[in-house]
Amino acid sequence: MGTRSNRQKITIALLVFLIATVACSITGQKKSPSIIGTWNAGVQGTALSFVFDGSGGFTYSMNGQEVAKGQYAVIDTLQPIGIDLLYSGDNGGIFTIIEFPDSNTLKMENNAPGALRPTQFKDIMVFTRSYP
Repeated sequence: MGTRSNRQKITIALLVFLIATVACSITGQKKSPSIIGTWNAGVQGTALSFVFDGSGGFTYSMNGQEVAKGQYAVIDTLQPIGIDLLYSGDNGGIFTIIEFPDSNTLKMENNAPGALRPTQFKDIMVFTRSYP
């Protein structure tokens, strides 16, 4: 009687493990790389740079001069991933989409302040992560 009970417990434990593994593989999403860090791009002779810190702050520079700063929020429940760039003061914000082709490349859709968030990529900027 004890052997059968142990077999049942082991069988139930294996079934629970199998179900949990299958459920995680079905519902699990691929984790995106972290946006935290310095990202650089060159667009028509202009050097662009975003620095995203770990506390939700960002700075944006053009040709080495800071032109904007504020708070950011990554919305990874959207597809493609959304990002809100909310400028300090009364300068509004930009709501756009991003993609990480790899851990050191950030693709960002260009969008105007206050415009609706795009749903697909049409006018992209490609940034490369830089390390100190």
